[in-house]
Amino acid sequence: MLPARSHRRSGDSEARLRLRALTLRRSRLWCRPPPGRRTCRRTRGDSLTHVTTSLNEVLSGELESLSLDGVRRTIPPVKARAGVHVVVDGRPAIDFSSNDYLGLAHDSRVAAAVAAAAAAYGTGAGAARLNSIKEEKIISGNHLLHEALEEALAAFKGTAAALLFGSGFLANLGTIPALVGRGDVLYVDALNHASLIDGCRLSRAEVRIFPHRISTSSKVSSRTMRAGSTDV
Repeated sequence: MLPARSHRRSGDSEARLRLRALTLRRSRLWCRPPPGRRTCRRTRGDSLTHVTTSLNEVLSGELESLSLDGVRRTIPPVKARAGVHVVVDGRPAIDFSSNDYLGLAHDSRVAAAVAAAAAAYGTGAGAARLNSIKEEKIISGNHLLHEALEEALAAFKGTAAALLFGSGFLANLGTIPALVGRGDVLYVDALNHASLIDGCRLSRAEVRIFPHRISTSSKVSSRTMRAGSTDV
């Protein structure tokens, strides 16, 4: 059972309690011996049916819990869009949740350029842009169009260079671990976007989460600073 709501703490602590409770429930169910066994130890050829069923039970229970708490997400499809006007579940609505702030997604000039590029270069780069230090392990996903767009963006922003990511989430996952690591300390607002939280954790830096709208300056003292570390 999850802790009673009256005993839960907000923010990251509540998430940790949920995760701990879910982990305990999963471990108990996964360790349920199959019929005819006294232990959970499997031998070659054993069926995973009991494990799969138990996992389904755990996930179904978790979904039910989210529904009861009123926090289970549903994603209704947008069937029609004309600027800020959309049709959702058969009803007209005004979209206040889009990231298409400039309306470029339906700009005729952008659509024509995309169609021309797709006709000339296809619908994808064919691979990731990754490569290694050793030349024999280069992957062929780095396209001239990528570099041309990055150069144009850098010129527009007045920077030395730019780097494209597929989404803002991926940008935070990629840049934060590149800037900090073990031995560094990150002070993170509890209500930061999940991509920032995940990027900080992936960096292996020490993450200190503080309540929203509370200045870190009152929390940081000379005792929190460590020799050779970077506090961000």
